[in-house]
Amino acid sequence: MLARRVLIEGAWTYRMPARVSRKLHDRNEGLSPTVRDIAWKGQIRLCSRYRRLAASGKPKVVVTTAIAREMVGFIWAIARITQPTPGCQRPLRAPLDGSCAHAPCANRGAEFQLANVTVTIPVE
Repeated sequence: MLARRVLIEGAWTYRMPARVSRKLHDRNEGLSPTVRDIAWKGQIRLCSRYRRLAASGKPKVVVTTAIAREMVGFIWAIARITQPTPGCQRPLRAPLDGSCAHAPCANRGAEFQLANVTVTIPVE
């Protein structure tokens, strides 16, 4: 239920025209170009789609729900690209190319560090 609420609240922001504020620009500097491209394509598409659906006479709640559903696709695309190698201790904001030179990546177990929580999944 919490995820749905966050998605719906995030979808309301697509009422405005697509743009990158200075604050957002500064936050995006550490991201890989691929992630930035997907995010920008998503912003362009979702902003124009919101305006198009609203102009066709759909209720705003219906439009926002449709935008939230489509936004999940862009989130999924970014998540698949930034998925860490099992056992890797690199920060998630680092560009990933599928290989890792870190020693923990050679382990058979999968260990992910998200924020301050470490999750270990043993592999037999």
